[in-house]
Amino acid sequence: MKTSKALKSYLAASHLVKHDLLTPIPLAAFEHRKLGLTWKNAFICESIPHHVVLRAFLKENWSRPGVMEEVLQKLAGFVLKMHDSGFWHRDMNLSNFLLTGGPGKYSLYVIDLNRARIRPELSLVPRALDLARLDLDEWQDFFFRAYCGERFDVDRMLLVANLARKRRRIWRRMVAWTKPMRGG
Repeated sequence: MKTSKALKSYLAASHLVKHDLLTPIPLAAFEHRKLGLTWKNAFICESIPHHVVLRAFLKENWSRPGVMEEVLQKLAGFVLKMHDSGFWHRDMNLSNFLLTGGPGKYSLYVIDLNRARIRPELSLVPRALDLARLDLDEWQDFFFRAYCGERFDVDRMLLVANLARKRRRIWRRMVAWTKPMRGG
C-alpha cells in the first residue's frame, strides 16, 4: 500500500527533528483510505513565525557579498548535516527553506518533505542531485566549496550537479515539445 504524502511528510519531519535539524515540528498526520487508496490526507505542523522564504531573501540580497556568504555558509552546513543524517530531500530548492533571525543569528528550516527518502547514508550522487536543484548562479561555486569542505571533491560534485541540471532542462523541453501531441 502506497504511503500518503501526509504520512511521508510526518515521517520525514520526525527524522529531521531526531537529528536536530530545523523543520516545522510535526504535530499530526491524517489519512482516510477507501479500498486501499488514499482519499484524503493532511499533515499538520507548527507555524514558523517571522520567516522569509530563502529564495526571496537571496534575490533581495544578491549583490551584498557579506550577507550572501553568511547565509550560504549556513545553508551549506545545514544541508551537509541533513545529508549526513541520510536524508535525501529530492525536491530541494531555495523556496523549500525558510529563514528566520538576522545577521549572525540566522536559522534555516527545511519544508516540503513529502518526496524525501531516508537512507542509511548518502553517496555523492544523491547529494549532488539535491544540490543541483539550488539555483545559485554565480554563487554556486562558493556554496559548493562550503558544502564540500575537505570531505568531497568539489569539481566532481559540481560535474554531477551540472549534468543533472542539464538532464532536467532537456527533459522539460521534451515534455513541452510533446505536450501538443498529448492533447495538452
